[in-house]
Amino acid sequence: MLRRRKRVLIGIGLVVLGPAALAAYSDWGAIAEALTELHWAGFLAICALQVGSISLCGAAWWALTERAGFFACTAARWIRDGGSSILAILPGIGELGGARALKLFGAKSSDAAASTVVDIVTESLSQLVFTLCGIVPLLGAAGGSETVQALGAVLAAVPPALAILFVSRSKRALALLERVVARIGQTLGLATAHLDLADNVGGLYRHRRRVAVAVVLHFVAWTLGAAQVWVAAQALGHPLPPASAWALVSLGYAARGAFFMVPMGAGVQELSFVLVGSLLGVAEADAIALSLVLRARDIALGLPAVLAWFAAEARERSVNARRSPEVNV
Repeated sequence: MLRRRKRVLIGIGLVVLGPAALAAYSDWGAIAEALTELHWAGFLAICALQVGSISLCGAAWWALTERAGFFACTAARWIRDGGSSILAILPGIGELGGARALKLFGAKSSDAAASTVVDIVTESLSQLVFTLCGIVPLLGAAGGSETVQALGAVLAAVPPALAILFVSRSKRALALLERVVARIGQTLGLATAHLDLADNVGGLYRHRRRVAVAVVLHFVAWTLGAAQVWVAAQALGHPLPPASAWALVSLGYAARGAFFMVPMGAGVQELSFVLVGSLLGVAEADAIALSLVLRARDIALGLPAVLAWFAAEARERSVNARRSPEVNV
């Protein structure tokens, strides 16, 4: 118990100190001034685009599942993103929460787990393509050394994507992942059944058309992320060309993915926005303000998602208690 508390405290410290250190180094007054330009209409438009992105990701997940419905997959994806935004002191908690939610919404445990693994792979592959497209605007705007830095940011996104693909194709790695998931589930008080990940993931990969559809849907969802930054820049009074918004989002999230062990990408997202923004002529204060707007969006949509997950878990425990105190989910 004491060791777990230490991990939580370290995670909270990183989440708080990362942005705080960046804010101390930056001109916080200029950042606050930039944020005051954002009105509710602009923020609601950003949230609406994010809902569209979540729905597309839900459709991609739906394409990979055997029995779960579209609304169940979309709700589970909403919870997954909320867990990643609000509870991500422990890496992977969002993915675990999304798979658990899909099971609570009617999917079999084995299907929920296997489809989550393949969905993560398809999303990572689509992000890699999205990031490669994002470097194009930088090639024209950046000089020699700056281009090398931009290429380095893209290459940083490659290892995580390849690692995820390797894990999903290796029976040994999937067996280890299954044990890790079971351990985390026990730590969080969530019962986990035998998932048989290796066979179920392999079965999903045999449906190549479904996998391809999921990749395309995730790619479109990423483009909505670029649209959100474009809208945010307009709302903050510092418009960006669509291509620059694409570059900022793609390389910013590539850096965050490369440092996925940092809880919530604390400071990583802001620093990457500053570095990429400097190549595109975006002022440091404006780049940090754009990142903070996205974080505010994550909180606004993530908190209700986490509460919905907790409510679903409480309902499940209540139903099981009424049936039999000895029933294991």
